[in-house]
Amino acid sequence: MACSSSFITYSLEYGFSSRRKNFQRYQPRSVFPLIKEFIVGVDCAENELIRRLTEGETRRSVISLVGCGGIGKTTLAKMVYHNEVVRKHFNCRAWITINRTYSMKEILKVMLIKEIGIEGTQFEEIELMKRQELIGILRQSLRSKRYVVVFDDVWREEFWNVMRDALPDDDNGSRGIITSRSDIVVASCVESLFDHDHRLEPLSEAMSWDLFCRIAFQYDPERRCPPELEKISFEIIRICEGLPLAIVAMAGLMLTKDKEALEQDLVKTGQVPP
Repeated sequence: MACSSSFITYSLEYGFSSRRKNFQRYQPRSVFPLIKEFIVGVDCAENELIRRLTEGETRRSVISLVGCGGIGKTTLAKMVYHNEVVRKHFNCRAWITINRTYSMKEILKVMLIKEIGIEGTQFEEIELMKRQELIGILRQSLRSKRYVVVFDDVWREEFWNVMRDALPDDDNGSRGIITSRSDIVVASCVESLFDHDHRLEPLSEAMSWDLFCRIAFQYDPERRCPPELEKISFEIIRICEGLPLAIVAMAGLMLTKDKEALEQDLVKTGQVPP
């Protein structure tokens, strides 16, 4: 399955500008409970990941979630991260969102600010520190703590080569969680047999259709697609390629735009012929 559709990226990140305000309340990441139902095997995966986080090996280990953009990696990671059992198990938790142009030094500074609560002159001192100094301070601040840190959307394989030095292994069950679109990135995070990766798969056509209709036609008591909208709806399902977040985004657009305007947008993105 192709994962690089410009249309999917466009729908996920921006929506369509003509109805941006109406689209806002259907942003994919605000409908976790609905998406959860449709991510294949998500309940089993959630339970397994919680078990791996809170039981078993006491050495620091890494759990990696891998799959296409929009497949539900962040959704699953948030479900696990906010789980009550996980919250009680770790006395230190942090969520770090990575972007494509990240600087390791900036990430380390963000982690320090979240962990230590740096203010005033301390912040100015941190700004002047070199990367290795930041690693040393962060490592010391995490010493003896049972922590879980999520690094969401990692793009570069060298990321973990640096970050591992900042995360101490005190044999107390600390964990790292990484989400990535790249198998190479995930492979670079494997240090032992206790590390684990979980691949998320796209929805089937039937499940994609069901998810789409629940949102796009939510004002119909039976969530049915009107006959006059079936053609464009099936076209949307095709180009969303089974990605839950893309389906939710496009279903929100179907709900807030008329058929002609939506067809024009599809033509503009090159997904359907004029």
